[in-house]
Amino acid sequence: MKTIRRWSFALACALAVASPVILPATDAYAQSAAEAAKAFEDGRKLWDAKEPAKALPLFQKAVAQTGSPNARLFVARCLRDTGKLAEAYDEMARTARDATKMAETDQRYAQTRDTAAAELALLEPKVGKIIINLDSTLSGATLTIDGAPVDPALLGKPMTVVPHTLTIVAKAPDGTTTEQSAAVAAGATQSVTLARSGGAVVQTVEDRPDSNPEPTKPDEGGSGFGAVRGAGIAVLALGVGGFVAFAIGTVKADEDFAALEEGCGAGPCTEPKYDEIISSGKTNETIAYVGLGVGIAGVVAGTMMMIFGGPDEPETKPAASAVIVEPTADGVRIRF
Repeated sequence: MKTIRRWSFALACALAVASPVILPATDAYAQSAAEAAKAFEDGRKLWDAKEPAKALPLFQKAVAQTGSPNARLFVARCLRDTGKLAEAYDEMARTARDATKMAETDQRYAQTRDTAAAELALLEPKVGKIIINLDSTLSGATLTIDGAPVDPALLGKPMTVVPHTLTIVAKAPDGTTTEQSAAVAAGATQSVTLARSGGAVVQTVEDRPDSNPEPTKPDEGGSGFGAVRGAGIAVLALGVGGFVAFAIGTVKADEDFAALEEGCGAGPCTEPKYDEIISSGKTNETIAYVGLGVGIAGVVAGTMMMIFGGPDEPETKPAASAVIVEPTADGVRIRF
């Protein structure tokens, strides 16, 4: 039963650090490899000194030059620790996507994938999503959210936002504007469709479903909330339940083990009166191990389903270099 304690420690370590990652080497990146390594090492020093704002641009430089998911993991962490939760969520999701793809051919990326998935699950209830559609009356309009321009490619797809009331403005080619406010709660996805009629008419799909007799059909590529994303939430909940079972089983198994140690000391318990405690301990140990397996699988699979159940991102080629990213006691380290 003591092994359960070791499993608990191993699980904590697994979720805290990323595994070694080796990126393919090319001559084109040989010259910038040293700069990337220095940027990462300098960023780590600042990170260890709890200065994420100063470490962020250095990790971003390492990502730009190497494409390392492990370096991007620290970008997401810096954004998270400086309060930029929406940007942190998107970077963590990108880390999980990249590591998942790379793990298909190199299992050393698997731990990076799992770490990002676990940390992404913790960010999920702290951010909201907004899906904005423009009807035909606003064809060709440009869009802003709180004054910031929105990429047209993101229309109809979930965009991560900090929970608050958004100001959405669509500017038509003729210069007229349509404005609407939308309140997005933490952990929620809000869908809004803007239409122009007499200057400014909008409708919030979730609040006024009857006003749109032809609801927008989520595309198969994952725009909108989607069935896969919904199933992912259920699987994630199952994973959380697995961790709860692991915790309960561990506590009860440790209690049984303590009772045996007190009654039998270092030797074996041969008296029949201890048979029930031994049986209970074995049962609780089994529950703990099963719960641990379900917990890990559920959190990773559920988070992946929520990521890939959403919109597709433009495919980007991982930057190639001779960089090797290795784990340390606090995270990862790049070397050549």
